[in-house]
Amino acid sequence: IVLHFVSFFLGLAMAHKSMVQEDSILHHVTLLTKHAQVFRQCGMDSSGRLLILLHELSTPGGPFYPSAALRKQSRKALDNVYPGGWLARRMIYIAFRALRPMQIPSSTARGVWSAIVSTADFVSRTSS
Repeated sequence: IVLHFVSFFLGLAMAHKSMVQEDSILHHVTLLTKHAQVFRQCGMDSSGRLLILLHELSTPGGPFYPSAALRKQSRKALDNVYPGGWLARRMIYIAFRALRPMQIPSSTARGVWSAIVSTADFVSRTSS
């Protein structure tokens, strides 16, 4: 059942990417965030495709150009499904944000707030 659910989600997400239905993709990524344990049990092939898909949805630009809300929710899903790389992903994200000197003050304020909220979420997830 897990494999069928993962395959269904990946197929649905790829179809949504080609149709550019952001509300629907955001809804499915939110469901993915809530049911992360199911996706942790999937095989290597499905896990790799899911990782690539979430990475594409969490980065700006590219062929899809996701909105800020979709990028944020995709990063949350990535942190929930793959909790082991949370710190490394956060450090890379912060390092690349620092490369834009004109946006450093606002980016730093948003980044500090985001880090506080993410850390609190991470601690609450791991402690329960």
